[in-house]
Amino acid sequence: MRLHDALDATVSARPLFAEASKSGAKLSADDVKSINRWTRDNIEADRLVSFPVLAIDTAPTRNGIVYSAESQKASVKAWVGKTFLFNSSGGADHTLAAASQVGRIYRSQLVTTAQGETGTLVWVYSVRGVSQQTDEFIGKIESGILREVSLHVMVEGVNCSICNVAAQDCEKAHQPGQKYGKQTCSLITQGPLEPLEVSAVAVPGSTSARVMSDDDATKLVALREALAPAGVDQLNSRPRNETSIERPPTVFESARDQRLRLSSPRRPRFHGRF
Repeated sequence: MRLHDALDATVSARPLFAEASKSGAKLSADDVKSINRWTRDNIEADRLVSFPVLAIDTAPTRNGIVYSAESQKASVKAWVGKTFLFNSSGGADHTLAAASQVGRIYRSQLVTTAQGETGTLVWVYSVRGVSQQTDEFIGKIESGILREVSLHVMVEGVNCSICNVAAQDCEKAHQPGQKYGKQTCSLITQGPLEPLEVSAVAVPGSTSARVMSDDDATKLVALREALAPAGVDQLNSRPRNETSIERPPTVFESARDQRLRLSSPRRPRFHGRF
């Protein structure tokens, strides 16, 4: 299969990519406040369950996709508010149905893995007592039965790692994941990611993406901070002690942004699951 064929097999109107422990730590007051930004009623802390998820890193996926550090950095805050899906009915993973929604991302951060890769760490919350499906999901997360995850994003474009040109312009028939001499072909994301959802899956494209323990997530954050210049948070280019509270856009802001998207000329975008 040629590179063009790989794209044709996964590209719809806009190219789209998707890749696919126990928590137990007590939620802080800040966490509860962040979570309740997304709820209509304030939810009691004892009903809330939170778990960290490494959504992706810069290591090549099984499908030959590299989510570049630049793409992750440009979109790290865009993960907040996105949904977490689990299809408990036995159908395909990444089923885009409201019935599959079991959690929501309320926090996100860039991290550095022990292997030196740049990764996107998100925190997901769910609520006990909402439904039998949600309670079963929480039980499977906390018991470690559900661990592997896969992301679902849209990207501005991808480059062939060997030719260093846009994938659709690759003329050498390079195939993602195949070796050519000493090089292995990958598709490298260009521009910011537009997150759509994260799903619990059986076999993810990324071998790194997973639900993490709180201790492991803390180690990733600490490693990133240790490697950053003194006093500067590389995740958002602000002093480490300075905090910012994000809020959902108002109806008027959303309408304004939609008008800008419709009126601004843009390149075709990749829309797929990997």
